[in-house]
Amino acid sequence: MNKIKFFLILFILFLQSVVFAEFQLPVRNYAKPAQEVYLDTLGAISASGFKVIEIQSKNGLVYFSSQDMKYLAKVFSANSASTLKITPISSNYKDEILPINVIFNKLDRKYNAKPNTHTNL
Repeated sequence: MNKIKFFLILFILFLQSVVFAEFQLPVRNYAKPAQEVYLDTLGAISASGFKVIEIQSKNGLVYFSSQDMKYLAKVFSANSASTLKITPISSNYKDEILPINVIFNKLDRKYNAKPNTHTNL
């Protein structure tokens, strides 16, 4: 009976590690200048029908909302490339990841990269 419990515990730990491994952080790197990625991000937010709440172009920040959920998009420069990070204000990545993927998909298509099709967390 102890062996069955042991294997059951190992199986549960394996499943949890697989789910954790599939989680993708809402961060993308682009081989474009930060200013271009910032403007394209702002355009993708607007084109997706999300409401822009506040723009801080000097800091590379865009606060926006989708229905009752609020998000923060931040673009920062890394050498000649740029990084875009979009996070829900509530830090609830499980329920609020779809609008983030919509924006990343628009930018990926614009920059000819493979769009992210992983939306099931």
